[in-house]
Amino acid sequence: MGKHFDPEWAIERLDVLIESQIRAILGVPQVRRLIATWRSIAHLVEALDPDAPVSLALLACASGELDADPLRAVLEAPCASGDPPWTLCVVDEDIARHREEAGRLGACAYVAAERHALLLFGVEPEDTTTDLAPAYDPFMSVRYAEQSRNVALCLPRVNLDDGLATTEGSVRASVIVAAAIARHYKERGDCEPYLPPHRSLVAARMAHGYDDATCHALAERGYCALSSTGHAPEAVTYRRPLYMGRSEEGRVAGFNHRASCLISWALMTNRWTIAVELRSRHLAPDDADPTAALQTWLERFVGTGRPLEKVLVQVPAEQLGFSLWLRPKATQDGRSITLFAEGKLRLAIEGRHR
Repeated sequence: MGKHFDPEWAIERLDVLIESQIRAILGVPQVRRLIATWRSIAHLVEALDPDAPVSLALLACASGELDADPLRAVLEAPCASGDPPWTLCVVDEDIARHREEAGRLGACAYVAAERHALLLFGVEPEDTTTDLAPAYDPFMSVRYAEQSRNVALCLPRVNLDDGLATTEGSVRASVIVAAAIARHYKERGDCEPYLPPHRSLVAARMAHGYDDATCHALAERGYCALSSTGHAPEAVTYRRPLYMGRSEEGRVAGFNHRASCLISWALMTNRWTIAVELRSRHLAPDDADPTAALQTWLERFVGTGRPLEKVLVQVPAEQLGFSLWLRPKATQDGRSITLFAEGKLRLAIEGRHR
């Protein structure tokens, strides 16, 4: 049988096969919920002033324990002592799925708004965000009344090892992300946790940010944010209008860049390895170089919020006669950045004669 190969047809077919398999992966509900968590963290970053120090209050409590009065006491404590007010208040508790809980959260939202503090809850809902939405209507009205900048509901309740010597055992993802937020800004205040002694998640003072070396070390350890039941974490996210404080169009790109950088570190809590094996029967070792087509295909995902930051495409040398490794990059504000820190995709492309 003579050798016959059409490079253009092979590249087109390769593109279709890869894209169809990736679309199937991205359609899995667990992956979509994980993406929703990432987007909610980006919304959180948008509400913070990038030039201000960040001070963190961390509260660990059971469901229903935190109400307006204790929250007000926590937020007013720094002012009473002459210290800077809290910038971010992270509450680690379960959020019940009923309207009474929405009223309690609404009261907390008003208190946070009075003190201009961002309020972050760790949440693990029982159902989808669509089913949860009606129960949180009162809470949403509070957020919009306060220009949608004071409260964010996001983050799954999952235990993680944060890699700090001062921490015994694992802590909540909210702690990890809060530390990443603090580290993200050039000027940072103290991140002194306010914790009831009988429910302390962190025994000692929490470091007010990770340096680059620590961040890389944590990434290498491979955080996994899957719950004990083996399911991907849920997230309650609410899309809100962009609130810039001082409406300067030039700051939008800066906010987007900071959000991407923050997500890169915050997503150390989620390490996904997705292996896709593609068998193309129409690749010959010396007739096809799919590099350009693959690169074009990968670039479609840049900036879309899909978990494809560390995309690793390998064409085995023994199959095609050359080795191919691709890693897509996104360019923003004149700098090359990556969008997600630990999302991996490996494509093993098998080629042979027709």
